Amino acid sequence: MSILQRARPNIRALKAYSSAHMEAGSEGLRLNANELPFAPEAGCGHQLNRYPVPQPPELLARMGEILACAPEKLLLTRGSDEAIDLLVRAFCEAGQDSIAITPPVFGMYQVAADIQGVAVETFPLEEARGFLPDLPAMAEQISPRCKLVFLCSPHNPIGGQIPATDILAFCQSLAERALVVVDEAYVEFSSQGSLVEQLHACENLAVLRTLSKAWGLAGARLGALAGHPELIQLLRKVLPPYPIPEPVRAVVMEVTDPARRKEFQQHLHIVLAEKARLQALLQQSPLVDKVFPSQANFFLVRFHDSRRVFEACRAQGLHLRDQSRQPGLEGCLRITVGSPEENRRLEAVLEALQ
Repeated sequence: MSILQRARPNIRALKAYSSAHMEAGSEGLRLNANELPFAPEAGCGHQLNRYPVPQPPELLARMGEILACAPEKLLLTRGSDEAIDLLVRAFCEAGQDSIAITPPVFGMYQVAADIQGVAVETFPLEEARGFLPDLPAMAEQISPRCKLVFLCSPHNPIGGQIPATDILAFCQSLAERALVVVDEAYVEFSSQGSLVEQLHACENLAVLRTLSKAWGLAGARLGALAGHPELIQLLRKVLPPYPIPEPVRAVVMEVTDPARRKEFQQHLHIVLAEKARLQALLQQSPLVDKVFPSQANFFLVRFHDSRRVFEACRAQGLHLRDQSRQPGLEGCLRITVGSPEENRRLEAVLEALQ
């Protein structure tokens, strides 16, 4: 049985909305979309009176190159948040199905399920296990009504990463039972490669990627879901007809141009170098109880008095993420690795508190 049989029957049978662009294509004079024939003066140099291409082929090709993934295995979305929402809506019936998550974890999986009226099965991470999930135990305990399992790797907010072999074995154990969705928002900062290259090995594997982190395009809101072509076609039926605005397409094509890859590598190098320096500083600070290992561009840090550190930083205009309300993360703050200048400001505050 294909994993797509676990999708909602009405979604599998859904006749997708046929937009004017889909019917006419990109060539010729479109008099079928009720667009204004006059382009407003917007100052951005783009023709905004016409609806954009739903999944721009050149952008799909560029993302395919960046992610080492065939374009037919990609769905472009408005950040990975939209992909999370699409998956829950496509697979889960309200009041009937469930998803599985591993708290403490990125909150949008829970939010998407709550909006849809879908139950959430939780498998809390334990510090004694290095905040890594017990995947074999999860495979045994996940209920038959679970349609989606979300794994965040590298993990947000802790920073650890699940070995690829463990995830692939987990997918095999859930074959035909649930779709395993691996959120790789921070994978460019890690020492482990992306699971996108393993899509051929497991039909029930999907991977979330984004340009918001390492590529510095959080304001552009472009993400991608990588999965088997049949899954991509199913989700395209749920996706709104024009998800990628023309200015976003243009900006992403410009920033990710091969001629500018050196700039990307330079920024990545600076962040990783600053991360190593900041890690050493935090580990030596008398304010710190523990710095958790991180494969991302942030640290989860347990302070002896996290409230004092949090308020002192805020008083100086530095905003950290308080994780103390998350299960098992009492006294913990999440600190993003900033520019050298931004990190110096943080260091000054911490030194003043010692």
